[in-house]
Amino acid sequence: MSFTIFGKEVPLYGIFFFIGIGAAAVVAIFLIKKRKISGYDFTYAAIFTMLGAIVGAKLLYFIVSFKDVLEFIKNGDFASIMKGGFVFYGGLIGGAFGLWLYGKCFKMDMRDYFDVFATILPLGHAFGRIGCQLGGCCYGVEYDGFGSLPTWTMFVDTEGNVLYYGWGANRLAVPVLEASVLLILFGVLMWLFFKKDKRGLNASVYALTYATWRFIIEFFRGDEARGVFLLSTSQWISLAIIAFVVLLYCYNKYWKKNKAVAETNATETVSETAETAETTETVETVETVETTDTTITESETPTLPTDEKNNE
Repeated sequence: MSFTIFGKEVPLYGIFFFIGIGAAAVVAIFLIKKRKISGYDFTYAAIFTMLGAIVGAKLLYFIVSFKDVLEFIKNGDFASIMKGGFVFYGGLIGGAFGLWLYGKCFKMDMRDYFDVFATILPLGHAFGRIGCQLGGCCYGVEYDGFGSLPTWTMFVDTEGNVLYYGWGANRLAVPVLEASVLLILFGVLMWLFFKKDKRGLNASVYALTYATWRFIIEFFRGDEARGVFLLSTSQWISLAIIAFVVLLYCYNKYWKKNKAVAETNATETVSETAETAETTETVETVETVETTDTTITESETPTLPTDEKNNE
């Protein structure tokens, strides 16, 4: 769905996409102040993140739509390849990699940055999902009950030629449902950010919550099969994200903690050994000094001559 401005067609999806970015950027201003992140550092981190997100979203689109991409290449239609869609999970993974890479390049602890981006992402994503509903993508199964909406559809003839665009059959409004869940998640993450203020918490809560939700809602999507082994590509990625977060938690909670305890015990053992050695050395020094003093005392005792002894 689109409208015309100054003779140019502007898709509503793009409008909502940029509204989401703007809203997320405004909220980010308050969050970075809370974590004392400079605007300069955050801006450059955002550039790395956006570049990674664009590349990742496009790459995953190529992967899941490789048949269409091959057809475009055969026909020399490279414009259609570039105009093709972006996949959210590809953008999420690519963006996270870009943010991690920024931290590696400048040797920075990025946990606060991940928390900020994880908190504002659901807000921007929610606006994007409204754009999906108006653009006719990411739609749900055909359904006429509560929670259904007509879908913006491309109508074609028997040969596949586009006739016109218009409202089609009622379907479960998956994008609207997801936008609602994302707004609720955004509210929860904002509360955690300002009330709990624990580094790494928001990023973990976002990853687990969204991955779980996405895995469930994928069963109600009505577009063509997009995966293998009974699950969609997004469902497999959701499972991978959940497993990654759980393993990371176990690593930080147990293995890393036990390693720190072992290092502390080793340090204490070394300190005790050093103290024992120092004490032993001190005792030996004292004994040596006492022995020396006794020898000196004995050597200083006057010895009377023989004659004087006889006179006495």
